[in-house]
Formats: sequence, C-alpha cells, structure tokens
Amino acid sequence: MQKPESQPAEQESIDEAMERITDCIRRRRSVLDLSGLRLRSLPPKIAHLPPLTELNLADNRLETLPPELSLFTDLARLNLSNNPLAQLPPAIGQFTKLTRLDITHTPLRELPAEIGRLAGLTRLYLDHNRLENLPQEICQLSSLTRLGLSHNALATFPPELAQLAKLTRLDLSHNRLKTLAPEIGRLTTLTVLDLSHNPLESLPPEIGRLAKLTVLKASDTDLAALPAELGQLENLSELDLAGNPLTSLPETLKDLENLNHLFLHDNPALRLSPLILGPDPRRLPDSKHASAKSILDFYFGRQSGATRPLNEVKLILLGTRGAGKSTIVRALRDLPYREGETSTPGVALCDWTLEGTGEEPVTVHVWDFSGQPVTHALHPFFFSPRNLYLLVLSGRDHHERDDAEYWLRMVEAHGTDSHGQGPAVIVAMNQWNVPGRRPEVDRIALRERFPFVRGFVEMDCKVKKGIPALKAAISRELERMPWVREPFPEAWDKVRRALASEKHLTESAFRERCLEHGVKDAGQQEYLSEILRHLGITLHDPDDSGLMESGWLVKYLYPLLHRAENQAGILKQADVDRVLLTESGEAGRAFLMKVLERFGLAVAGSGVWLLPPTQPVQEPGGLVDFREEANAIRLRYTYQTVPEDLLARIIVRRFDFIEELREQKLQWCHGVILSRKGARALIRMEPRQGQLTITVTGPTKTRHQLADLCQAELRELHAGLPGCEPVEETLE
Repeated sequence: MQKPESQPAEQESIDEAMERITDCIRRRRSVLDLSGLRLRSLPPKIAHLPPLTELNLADNRLETLPPELSLFTDLARLNLSNNPLAQLPPAIGQFTKLTRLDITHTPLRELPAEIGRLAGLTRLYLDHNRLENLPQEICQLSSLTRLGLSHNALATFPPELAQLAKLTRLDLSHNRLKTLAPEIGRLTTLTVLDLSHNPLESLPPEIGRLAKLTVLKASDTDLAALPAELGQLENLSELDLAGNPLTSLPETLKDLENLNHLFLHDNPALRLSPLILGPDPRRLPDSKHASAKSILDFYFGRQSGATRPLNEVKLILLGTRGAGKSTIVRALRDLPYREGETSTPGVALCDWTLEGTGEEPVTVHVWDFSGQPVTHALHPFFFSPRNLYLLVLSGRDHHERDDAEYWLRMVEAHGTDSHGQGPAVIVAMNQWNVPGRRPEVDRIALRERFPFVRGFVEMDCKVKKGIPALKAAISRELERMPWVREPFPEAWDKVRRALASEKHLTESAFRERCLEHGVKDAGQQEYLSEILRHLGITLHDPDDSGLMESGWLVKYLYPLLHRAENQAGILKQADVDRVLLTESGEAGRAFLMKVLERFGLAVAGSGVWLLPPTQPVQEPGGLVDFREEANAIRLRYTYQTVPEDLLARIIVRRFDFIEELREQKLQWCHGVILSRKGARALIRMEPRQGQLTITVTGPTKTRHQLADLCQAELRELHAGLPGCEPVEETLE
C-alpha cells in the first residue's frame, strides 16, 4: 500500500520548522521558537542544534514529550502549552536547570512525581488542565515563586503547597474548592492569591497570617461571611469579593489602611448601590474605581445605627384619558368611589401608605399622569427605572391594544436601566364590569413583547372588583425591589429635609448642602441625588447637572403646555406671565422656560416660544393655491438627517412674518406660511423624505425678496448646526 503523502498544510508546517531550526543552527542561538506550527513530532534535524536555554513548543499537536528534548538538559524555559499532552512522562525530571515551565491548556489529569526534581523552577503554570490533585513531591520546588493552577478540578487545597516558602503568587481560581485548608497561613511570602470562581463557603482565620498579601481575589464564590482576621492584612491594596452571597462585612476591614480597590458588586444582601461601588471590574476593567474607604465608610456608617430603612417608592399611573387612573388611585387609598372623576390636566401627586408588605409599611409616592396627548412629551422626564408602573387600560374606545403598545413602548424607551432591564409594570384591566368597556388584549403576546410586564389585574372600582388583588400585586412587586427598603442614613435624611424648600440647586450648591450635614463622600452624594430622583422628589437639571424640585416643575410646566396648545403651539411673554402668575420673581419664570428648552420641548425666539408638541397636526386649507401657482419660486433642501427643531427655529425667528387667519397664526407641526408685502411663502417639512420645501408666490419683486430672505434664513440656521449640509435645489 502506498504511504499517504503529507497534507500540504502539514508539510508547510514542517518546512517552516526546518527553516527556524536551520536559522538557529546558523546563528548558534540558544533560543528556539517552534510555536503555532501544529507539529505532531519534532524534525530529526533538531539534534544538530547548539545547547538551548529556551524552547517554545506551544500551540502544536504533541501528544507526548518529544524524546529529542533529552538533548537539551540546559533548558531554563520550556513552553508546552496548548498541546494535547495526555501525560507528562517522568523524563521531565531531567531538566533540572528549568526556571520556567508552562504546561497550560492541555488535558493533563496528573503530574509525575519527578517534577519535584526541578528544584530551580521559579515559575510553574498548570492552568487550564484537568488536575484533580498534585503529587506530594511538588513541595520540593523550593525556589518556586509563581504557581498557576486555575481552571482545573482541584476539590481540596493541596497541603503540599504550604511548604513552598518562596511562593509569591498563587492562582487557584476556577476549581472545585469548597474550603481552604488552614495550611494556607504558612505561605507568608504570598503577595497575590486568587480564589475566584470556586464554591468556597468560608475562608480560614489563618488567612490573616499572609502579612505580605497585596491582592486577594475571591469573586464569584459562595462566601456568606468573612473572617475578622482579614483586617490583619496590612499590605492589602485590592480585595475582590464580587458575586457572593455576603450578608455582612467584618468591621476590621476599616483597619486596612492600604486598601485602594474594593469590589463588592453583586452581593445583593449588602444592599450597596452601583453608584457607591463604582463600575464593575468584571464588565469594565479599565474604568476608574470607587475608593475602598468611601465604600466602607458608607457601609459602616449605615451599620452604626444612625440609619433607617427607606421604605419608599414611586408609583406611576399611565393610560389614555378616561381609562380611570384617578378612580383607581382613590380605590387604593380606600376613598369612596366618585362618579364622573375629573380628568387630570398634568400630574396628580399624592402619598399612599401601603400596609401588609411583610415588614414596615411603605410610603408610595403616587404620580397619576394625564392621558391628554399634549402632556405625553413631558411625562418621560419624570420616569425612572426604580419606579413601579401601573398601566390602566379600558375598552371604552376599543383602542386598548394600541394603547398598551404605545404606553409600554414609552416605558421601555425611558424607564429602562443602563443594563437594558425594563421596570416592573402591572396592567390594570379597568371597567371590567361595564358593558362595552371590558379591555381585551393578547396577554401572552404582550408579555413576550414586553417581559417587564409582571401581571394583569381585572378591576372595576365602582363594584370594588380587583382592588385587593391590585394591592397584593403591588406588594409583591415591592418585595422584589431591594432598593425600596435599603438603609437610608440619618445624614441623608437631614440633606433631604434641607432641600425641601429649594426649587433649583446647582451641582456645587447641592454638594455644599451635603457637606453641611455630614455627607462628605462624593459617591454617597451622587447616590443620594439618584435616590431623590427615583422617589420623584427632585429631577436632574440636564444643563448643569443640578437638582430641581419635581413638584415645582409639575405645577408649572404642564399648564404651560396646555396654554401653548390653546395658542397653536406659541407662547408669548404675556402668556408665560399669566400661567406663572403665582411664581414670584422673573428669575424663576425665566428658569422654567429654560427647562422646557433644555428638555427639547420649546424653541425660544425674541419674546416668543414655540412648543412643538402642542402645535396643530392638521394643516390649514388653501394650500392648493401654492401647488397651482405657475409663477411660484420653488426650493427644495434634502438632508441626510433632518434637524428635529429646524422648522421650529424658523417659526420663532420669523414669528412676525407668519400669516394670520382670523387672528390665528398659520403654522402647524409640519409647516408655516410667511407673508410680506403681498408675497407668501409656504415652508413645509417632509420628514419621511428627509426634505424641506419652500414655495413662494406673489408679485415678482416681493416674491424674489421673500425667497431670498427664506434662503438666507436657512443658510444661517444650517451654519449653526454641526454636520448639516443639505442639497439645495431650485425647482422648475
């Protein structure tokens, strides 16, 4: 039978190996790299090599130690990683001059006793193997300083390791260790110890003897408690305990003066917010971490007794006008049913004490949002991922399916947290017993589309149907929200009370208030501001990151929207003054209008504001005249992305030019008509086409003047918008 020829790829590998060996012989080098060639054996020519001190055979197909290696007993470094080595033969013991041996990523299940002969070995890497135990002779590696044993199958701590008197780094991560033997305390030269990803249930007190330890990693284990002796590790600079069921921390951790990095992420029982802990190093390893001192100060400050459970949450009610949100709020508060409940114009705020939640009562800050369309654009600014949402549906208009989709999309877009997790939503199927109003939705499909929908409650407040079930559903969801009962330090309470009379506070002023009441750590200050936002007490100023009092904003911003709706989207200074009559001081009034601008809900001109969400949707009649005018000047601008507020800017800048009909300005959500000296210009946005068109009619001279004015206006606006370079065309 003819012997099969080597595959081309394999022959290429052999040729490459021969070339590297030949080059090494010619140059009489003592270092040879044959890694990554997928060799099954070594070429015979290797026998002609000069004495080698370093040999790299990583990433090949060697199933056993090549016999040719016996020629190189002067080797100081040998790399056998990423080879299918079934076993390591006793011959490994002849390399007595080895100082570094790498046998990672192989299927080794055991080591030969002869490995103990490598007395000069300083680094031994055995990671990513299948080792279940180590030979006793490993204790003879008296020079060993680094030992890698991660990703193996060790179920117990090898006691032989305790005799490695020079060991400075030990990696036992990703094994099966449930306990750590007391002998660990004999490794007094250790500086780095990695025990992460083991089913460790405890750490022995003897770990406190590792006085030189600078890094201790025990993340993703089963540790529920820590020994007080950790406080003896005076040189410890990094302690990683993320991903554990820790229920408490020993107070001795405060004695670790050199501790810079402390990772306690994903320890839910500790109730420490990510804002206190800083970025999770497992997800963002290069981020700036929170200081260990600030974390411990916060934790033990809470434990000192000057704290209370928060026991507060914000409940948001959403739904279309007439769905019965206000009626449900009355039912939750055990108030009598009231026929013909008045629609909420903006947000109705009240507090409700929820009893029977398993612990202390919870104060529920109820936000009953208006269902009127003009208010919808403002609602999301008050959403938070830590809120509980109650979506109220009614079949009164038979639009409940579309209504559910609309509101849940809004919650998904504006209430989701930084990890993409949607907040809890309970759906109240209201007016269930009213003929013709029973809401019908595909509940299974809705929960598949929006997994954060927790359940459905069939209700009819008039006959008291579903009220106990709704209270039970709310209680159940609150028990799933750990932040509802998180500890709230007394110092934080003092800051909260000090802010009660503040309508608007800059970032620096907020931090001053915190310092005045003993909240000194920047991380705690930031977390406190987040809690106040989640509870609906304050809102972050989008311009300078300061804080604004939410009730103050609600009181005035929604009436401004309603006023603008009655004025076809336009507010003049007189309108603002009338709405804000009870807000004393021009500064406060000006600030509220600035807030609408910062939210993107208003565009300011000279003494006039346009609020795009409140503009008429229907365009006025008579536009056919522009289409049929033969002598019109027609311009078209095509954009890659149409600037959202471009039309609004035109309207407020040229407000005095807007044509009026029966004392009503002719402007709507997608267009405006300007007029000047008998000439008229129709400016219309076509968002789907990404275009803005201008049609100018009238006497020749004034027609050209108005067209020139429109062109100049647009060019100036485009120049102020980064990257806005539309294609400008004159149409026949």
